[in-house]
Amino acid sequence: MVNKPKLIVTVDTEAFSMRAPDKFIDTLVYGRIDGEEWGIGRMMDIADKYGVKMTFFLDFAEMEYYGDEIINVGKYIVCRGHDLQIHCHADCFIETVNKKFPHIHKRYPDWYEDDEISDFMVEYCLEQYHKCTDKAPIIFRGGAYRFGTAFLRKLKERGVAADASYNCLRPNPLPITKQFAFENGILELPISVLPGKSPVHTLNFNLELLYPTVKGDIELILRLYENFLGDFYKYYGADAVSSLVMHSWSFCYDAKRYQTKGFLDRPNRHAAELFERFLALFCNKIDFITASQAVQLENGYFSKKMGFSEVSSLYSVMESWKLKNLAGQIRETAAGRQIVVWGKGLIENKIVETQDIFTLLGVKFYISQDAESNRNWRGRPVVTFEESEITPEKHYVILCTQLIFSDIREKLKRAGFLENCDYCDVLKSGSWPKAKTY
Repeated sequence: MVNKPKLIVTVDTEAFSMRAPDKFIDTLVYGRIDGEEWGIGRMMDIADKYGVKMTFFLDFAEMEYYGDEIINVGKYIVCRGHDLQIHCHADCFIETVNKKFPHIHKRYPDWYEDDEISDFMVEYCLEQYHKCTDKAPIIFRGGAYRFGTAFLRKLKERGVAADASYNCLRPNPLPITKQFAFENGILELPISVLPGKSPVHTLNFNLELLYPTVKGDIELILRLYENFLGDFYKYYGADAVSSLVMHSWSFCYDAKRYQTKGFLDRPNRHAAELFERFLALFCNKIDFITASQAVQLENGYFSKKMGFSEVSSLYSVMESWKLKNLAGQIRETAAGRQIVVWGKGLIENKIVETQDIFTLLGVKFYISQDAESNRNWRGRPVVTFEESEITPEKHYVILCTQLIFSDIREKLKRAGFLENCDYCDVLKSGSWPKAKTY
């Protein structure tokens, strides 16, 4: 008997006050709107019809705002028979950490690399978790997919079995991979990302391409799910474990309301129907498991091992002194050619925050996939690749895009650009500029 491919339905359960006008837990977690429920209870009702158990990552850091209301959410998830695990948005701790650790001057994204603060966050979340259930928590997911080496070590010390924060796209670029084991034995269940030319790169329920606005969208979206999952298991192998990312407010997104007010408080009946149709379509094709069940799979599922340095090495380029050296190497290798930047997203922004080498190098314009909707960036023109008419004889390209976008790199190569000589792939190991020879 051939094992079915495995998928975890995960729900980040959180209630940031900026996302609703009031009644934050009621609106953003339970979805209690106009006498109906469109939150986690409705999700569980749908999942129960198909015998699917969901994993809810509850943001225990929000105890700082809502107190025992968070514990009540956890108890509700447990009493419904679904999988409760730990979520943690570290920014909820800013006031507490500043008081508790006045000697540590770090931004909260850097706390995951600090032993003292990591120990505090892990202990805090475990204490709250144990108020909800006597079961041992075994999986952690960081807010905004943040984690770090110190934090992973503290999780292991406290008996937590796995992390589920790994997203190769954000907040830091990481190697593309399926599930694996870190060097200290902590297991990792990554966010499902598919490299290549597919219009859908991430298995996220609220991704624009996967979210219905009218009933007629549902059939098309289901086909996109079929294509994504088929390609996902082909790319990573039949033993890959995929994860669908949802949020407690996933049935309450209205684009106009969100864009004007930032609120997630308008029910979308089509989203709830899509979720039910998704489970109906795949319940006989895919083995829906919880995160708890995933970490109990036989060792073969976690045969891949990765060291901490492997995970952090790609992003280590983002240090001021390295970027200064990079700027000098680019200027020398460009040899008078006009320097342009391809990309204006996460990577470009991080470079500018660390060391604005683009101003230093006199970059004239940006190339971007979304140029048609945004024609200016940092005071410079933005054009598509086709509009740019760049050539390796006249231009040198600084490539600042995620490694997942292989089509961008293929376009450059087809246009005659040679790696190291005519373009620098900032995140790609071994792609920094070298002296050009003719």
